[in-house]
Amino acid sequence: MSKKISTIFLSLFLIGILSVSCSNADKTGAGDGNSTGAGDGNSTGAGSAINKTIDPKYSGIWSSSVNPDAVEIDINGNIYEYNSTRGNKGEVLEANDPNYKIKIYGSEITITFSDVNNATVNIDGQDVTYTKTSKGIEQFNNNSYVSESAIMGSLYLWVSVKDSEVAMSGGNDQTSEPQYQGYFSVTGSGTDYSFSTDYYGQPNEIEGTLKFSDNSVTVRFTANPVYPENLLNKDIVCNKK
Repeated sequence: MSKKISTIFLSLFLIGILSVSCSNADKTGAGDGNSTGAGDGNSTGAGSAINKTIDPKYSGIWSSSVNPDAVEIDINGNIYEYNSTRGNKGEVLEANDPNYKIKIYGSEITITFSDVNNATVNIDGQDVTYTKTSKGIEQFNNNSYVSESAIMGSLYLWVSVKDSEVAMSGGNDQTSEPQYQGYFSVTGSGTDYSFSTDYYGQPNEIEGTLKFSDNSVTVRFTANPVYPENLLNKDIVCNKK
């Protein structure tokens, strides 16, 4: 991508948003890096300061046809009891992907993920098959969204979902959809998603979240090296076209 960018518009979108890699960076941050270290040996001790989480690629609602106790894994890797709505938060005792030991529903269980849609859960010595039942980003395929108002000057944010990936670009109005320079993958399920990708070789430089509703998506950038500081951690509501 050319670095001859002289306007805020191009800096913000062509560099900041559209340089997003077409493959989402694997969000296995510092917590995962310590999951096999000394902290695991002390996971039940008073000195443990590391909060273990499940890899966010497994986010979604998981259930079994033979066990009524469903669980929800959110985009931050936390796990919750789930019965139509989110319930009590569980505790990740051990994290060594794809194997996890969890305390939830008053018991300790182990989860072994086969892939992002299937897992074996050992409950009281019995293996039970769980599957992800929530829908993913594909449910929003072929939708386009544009911000309710200009986010800077006369610049509007456009969002497109296609082939289960997301693209963003800037447009001069709310009518003419701009061209997108590339689509990227996201992590999440249902209505909540996150993205994290490289920027000129630096990992996790561009990060944010997407929250969908029937008629809109709310975009929030939490990190972007060329994004104006006053627009970070700010909700940008984009309505469906």
